[in-house]
Amino acid sequence: MALFILIVPFSTIMIAGYAYALGVSEKFVNFATYLMILSLIASFVLYLIARCV
Repeated sequence: MALFILIVPFSTIMIAGYAYALGVSEKFVNFATYLMILSLIASFVLYLIARCV
């Protein structure tokens, strides 16, 4: 469970960084950043749930 919480944000950061390096449209980079923020929030919520259970 903890491993999953660590993998999700890092994978999205890597995807966003890779997309930025390729020079894809700024719209996609903004979308990737939005996804990254969402995944960080989601992983934090999952972490709290995992602690409570």
